[in-house]
Amino acid sequence: MSIPQNPEGSLLTAAAKAPNINIETIAPEGTVLIVNPHPDDETFGCGLAMAAAAMKGRTIAIVLLTDGEGSHPSAKTIAPNELAELRSSEFARALKILVPSRRVDVLRLHLPDGKSRYEASLLEEVLAFARSHGASVIWSTWRDDPHCDHETAAALGRDLANDLAIPQWFFAVWGRFGERSVPSCLCTFDSRDLISRKRNAIAAYRSQIDPHMIDDPNGFTMPPNLVAHFAEHPEIFVCG
Repeated sequence: MSIPQNPEGSLLTAAAKAPNINIETIAPEGTVLIVNPHPDDETFGCGLAMAAAAMKGRTIAIVLLTDGEGSHPSAKTIAPNELAELRSSEFARALKILVPSRRVDVLRLHLPDGKSRYEASLLEEVLAFARSHGASVIWSTWRDDPHCDHETAAALGRDLANDLAIPQWFFAVWGRFGERSVPSCLCTFDSRDLISRKRNAIAAYRSQIDPHMIDDPNGFTMPPNLVAHFAEHPEIFVCG
């Protein structure tokens, strides 16, 4: 996946005129189960909504597909397992910032970062977790996010929602950039009171936003323009 440098695209253009949705609609009473490709997508894609849902008394649980170990494949001073540990610590800090007063249970699937494939065998393991936590809604990355791990999360989220007969909402991360078809049920979520919380959670992911932290010039770094965009722009949701 090529990394855009500027926040532009058909989804963003449509989002400017899309209706704003309230947290009660996307987070009914019970548990919000987030199907998350990497440690950071939850913060960039739906951090505001997570924080708002927790403030409304909703329980948050996360299915984490990968450990994020593939973001800097050519680094010489940090091994993949060490990078996974670093990403895990950043993930934990971000969750404490977004959901400071509630426990967030996480099911880690340890799929290969950047190489995941959706297989039916995943569903049974995750269904047990979802049922044990009383999932009332599924949030996942959008099916049109142009990244295989995001597509895996979307497919898993779809089948979870179907099997549990509960609603699913997609949150757009990479799919908001570039030109693509705009779904009819596009909406945005915003909460200005929680912007600083999301901004601080993004800052917890230093390995993903600081190009000097890890010695891999070809590794992933979120461009500054996009960091600012995700910190300030309303979150984009698409109904399942």
